[in-house]
Amino acid sequence: MRKKIILLLLLCSLSLFGQNKGIIIEYDFYESYNLELHLHSSLKNDGNNSLFEISDTKGTEDSNTTSYDSNGNAIYSSQKKRKENRNVYKDFSNNTIISLMNGYNPHNYFIVEEQFPAFNWKIENEIREILGYSCKKASMSFKGRNYTAWFTTKIPISDGPWKFGGLPGLILELVDDHSLIKIEAIKIILNAENVNISLKKDEKYPKVSWDKYIESIDKDFENRLKYLKSKGTEMGAEVEFDSFYDSIEYSKHIKM
Repeated sequence: MRKKIILLLLLCSLSLFGQNKGIIIEYDFYESYNLELHLHSSLKNDGNNSLFEISDTKGTEDSNTTSYDSNGNAIYSSQKKRKENRNVYKDFSNNTIISLMNGYNPHNYFIVEEQFPAFNWKIENEIREILGYSCKKASMSFKGRNYTAWFTTKIPISDGPWKFGGLPGLILELVDDHSLIKIEAIKIILNAENVNISLKKDEKYPKVSWDKYIESIDKDFENRLKYLKSKGTEMGAEVEFDSFYDSIEYSKHIKM
């Protein structure tokens, strides 16, 4: 049944893509767990592949704060200004996702390869309009967070922002149940000219699996804690750091 749905979507989408043409969707991208981030992002789809790109953050500043728990122990929090450069390339013919991801150090990057996730969407009856398109509601859990998506069958491509997809139409809005992540379409360009889909895989960046990527994040985090302790930093009951691990996919290092 899933193969039949995918085939039907591919056939329906042929009319959306002429030679060297595609679809471009611009999204506002909001993250707000410890630090408010408002980013610009875009999704390009040529019918065979797609590329989701996140541009620089707006006005993010370095910050170091100290708070105290109920016992008077200091809790240190450190967040550094970072350049956003998170890209997600989807190869629909091979069911493969290739992502350019920041490491714990925001100036380090990894090329992360993985298979398409198995999204278990539950499509609901609720309907609303976004940018003039009638959209249906769907919900599911993905890597530690519960999400609600709004998608339109009027644009019959099974794609969406970040790694999301698997619905019988384009996802125009996505939000988690704590409103920490919100991605909403602000502009749609159909039959866009010269849509080039490519992910620059610089050889200087290590190519790793998702598990190895997380292992590297965790290792760098632990090394950072050891370094602080070696400098005599008083930890108190808890030390918190932004690991720069993308908060769409929940990390134990991100305070909820």
